[in-house]
Amino acid sequence: MLSRRRELTELVGRQVSLNTALMDVLSSSGLLRVPILIEYDELKRLELNAVTDPLTGLYNRRLFAEHSKRNSIARGAMASLWDWLPSTCTASRK
Repeated sequence: MLSRRRELTELVGRQVSLNTALMDVLSSSGLLRVPILIEYDELKRLELNAVTDPLTGLYNRRLFAEHSKRNSIARGAMASLWDWLPSTCTASRK
């Protein structure tokens, strides 16, 4: 990685970051087809924009659907646990 960084630095005539060298190595080896880098703050802003209405700032239907799906899955898992638990407890007392 460091040797590729040195090569790129000499090629462009200025210091090249390790991230740039890493992206170059991974994309030239075929491990990354279309490398895209994004800052963490930008990603968080995009995620917030995806789940809020731009006019009101309220959460939108997408977020509601995701949360209700997660909650229904969690409730289903809990319900199956409670269905299993009493029968196990009563069987061990016999």
